[in-house]
Amino acid sequence: MTKKELQLGVGDSKKPASWAFSEDIVENFDDHIQRSVPRYKDCHKLAVWLSDFYLTQDNDVFVDLGSTTGSLVDKLASHHSGRNKLDITGIEIEPHFVDFSKKRNAKHQNQHKIEILTADLKSYEFTPNSANYISSLFTLQFIKPNNRAEILKNIYDTLVWGGAFIYFEKVRGADARFQDILNYLLNLEKSDQNFNSEEIHGKTMSLVGKMEPFSHKGNLSLLKQAGFSDIEVIFKFINFQGYLCIK
Repeated sequence: MTKKELQLGVGDSKKPASWAFSEDIVENFDDHIQRSVPRYKDCHKLAVWLSDFYLTQDNDVFVDLGSTTGSLVDKLASHHSGRNKLDITGIEIEPHFVDFSKKRNAKHQNQHKIEILTADLKSYEFTPNSANYISSLFTLQFIKPNNRAEILKNIYDTLVWGGAFIYFEKVRGADARFQDILNYLLNLEKSDQNFNSEEIHGKTMSLVGKMEPFSHKGNLSLLKQAGFSDIEVIFKFINFQGYLCIK
């Protein structure tokens, strides 16, 4: 490993500001993100449980944005197994994740209509008033801020009235002091997950310019700008936060 390469704890090395969801991490991605995002399984659990409010009839529509390996699609489809037949779409920009997700979720095709699409959210053509439930778990933070407002507006327009959007993101502290405290707590959490100091530093450096989270205030502002007025925080751990937004 050269001095310019940084170890990430995902089986390879990356240079600063070079993080990418590359093909070589697909097999280990679920394990890596569960170690990297505190209480990630609980975020999925909340997303699945909340679907009971919004996916109640045959042909109700669920859309998962940034579906990566299709883990959430798998869990939600299993949760509704033997109940109602759902129309499920996973949207993911990385083709290798799409391939993995298709194989993973093929077993649900006997009950649900499941489509996993390779698409960029910045150019994807959403269908207005078509979805009952939409999820975005730690996805928009990887999209440049100047594109997020339009994507969130598209999400709002895609929901039927009374439909819900669950939005999980890493958040910045309200000011520099809180940001320092949150970073300290997160680094301790990563140490508890057996990342060493080099891996923690390497991951931080590799994400420069690739991930740009907003503060809680910034997220609320964007959600309200998109049209949402009924917003509730349903998850908070260190600097990871989840919102339930109802149209």
